[in-house]
This record gives sequence, C-alpha cells and structure tokens, in this order.
Amino acid sequence: MAAWTIWGNRNNAIHNDAGCPPTQAWEIAKRSLIDFNTSCSHDHSSHPAVRTYWSPPPLGFHKINVDGTTTNDGEHSSIGVIIRDHIGATIGAFNKLLPSAFPATVIEAFALHQGVPFAVEMGTSRAIFEFDAFDLIQALNSNENGGELGHSLQDIRSLTHVFNWSSFRHLKRDGNRAAHKLVRETKFSMVNSIWSKDSSGGFGHIVNGILSSLDEFSNWQIRHLKRDFNKVAHELASSVAE
Repeated sequence: MAAWTIWGNRNNAIHNDAGCPPTQAWEIAKRSLIDFNTSCSHDHSSHPAVRTYWSPPPLGFHKINVDGTTTNDGEHSSIGVIIRDHIGATIGAFNKLLPSAFPATVIEAFALHQGVPFAVEMGTSRAIFEFDAFDLIQALNSNENGGELGHSLQDIRSLTHVFNWSSFRHLKRDGNRAAHKLVRETKFSMVNSIWSKDSSGGFGHIVNGILSSLDEFSNWQIRHLKRDFNKVAHELASSVAE
C-alpha cells in the first residue's frame, strides 16, 4: 500500500506537477491500508460488529461522501453529497431527487458523477471520495469499463483529472450516515437543495442539524479533546512551577 501511494504521488509530481509532501503521502498510505483491511475483514465470531465511524481527511484534503437510495414506493431515487475538511467542517452539500427509480449501483454511480464536479466547484484540489458501494469502488480502482456503467465510469475518471490528487474508498453505511441522511431528507421533502459554506438559507440549517445529530466522528473528537486538555494541563503545571 505504501509503495502504491509513493508511486502514485511520484506520477502526480512528474506528470501533473501536483505531488503532496512525504508526510501527507505516508498518512494517505496508512489510511488506505486501514480502509482496505476494514473492507476485507469478516468477523465470524459471535461478538457484535464494531461500528464504523467517519474520520476527517488529512490537512489540505477534502472528503466527499456520497449516497443514493430509492423511495419506499419505488417511484423515485435520490442522491446526496457532503464535502468536509480536515477539521470536519462542512464545505458544501446537496441532495437531489431523480425523475425515476434506478438500481442501487446506478444510483451510487450517478451520485458520484454529480459529486465530482460539485467538489471542483467548492474548490477541492485533493479529494477523497467515500461511499458504501464496494463493487463500484472496485470497478473504478481497477479501470474497468465494461457493463452498463462503462460510460459512467469513464466519465467519472475523466472528471477527476482536474484534481491534484484523488482516490475512491469504501466506507460502511455506519460511517456514511451524513450523506445517507441528506438522501432521506430529499425522500421526505421531495425538493432539491444545495448549500455551501458561503451561502445562507434553510438547507444550511438542515445540514447542521443532520451533523449535530450524528456521533459518527465522536471518537476522533474525544481523542482531540483529551490531547488539548493534556496540553493545557501541562502548560498550567509549567507556569505554576516557574
């Protein structure tokens, strides 16, 4: 995994003049290995499955989570996209109701197809796309072009060439709940919405409400709170000693 990341970063530096620093390349390699092991692991014991949490990307990167589903009556499909930075702040989000119902993989592919240009519009240069359609991610990462999604896969890869760096990663449904709730919001409201950090309006309150209702990166927040607390405690102890 490390060699693959170094090789990809080298190619970006040579051909696109867009390589990332070694520390970021190492962080990407570690995260990719964790994602791979998580995706390939199968727990056959009687212990309950460990819950998956969303985690923020490295500094200078954005994570774009996408999802799609079909209404309970089977009449419409809908998609959702949310972009967040290294501190978990939302950069942009949108949801969209589709005119008909489509198979799950087709919906996910369409969500990604819409999410890539949206990420470009939001100013993303280093993009990590996460979603729970494992077969679609395998097809994208293996350069497959066949089947009913062949043209869509080609279009998605072509669109990502504008980024300095990009990757597609599998994330279980538990970790992708923000995008999933955006999709559900469309199912209930039957209205298309778009929001960015520089805009205002009711949809922004919906996005913030969705994120505040989730504990998907609570473990990450707890670690950082403990780190900050220990740092402050150390500084206080040092000032007292002086």
